[in-house]
Amino acid sequence: MDDFRDRDVLIVGGGDSALDWTLNLQPIARRLTLVHRRDEFRGAPHSVEKMRSLVAEGRIGLAIGQVT
Repeated sequence: MDDFRDRDVLIVGGGDSALDWTLNLQPIARRLTLVHRRDEFRGAPHSVEKMRSLVAEGRIGLAIGQVT
């Protein structure tokens, strides 16, 4: 985890792994953005709610689309 401290991080995905990384790295990354192809997530509902709360607070970015 320390490899990501004070770094700009981009996470791609919408399942449990992507959400877990997002929630765990948010406190230590300088800036974190989650990218997913749609606004529906397959992760655990609690994780999705926490992620959306962080987005609403401006603590992480959320981009809907695909990396090309």
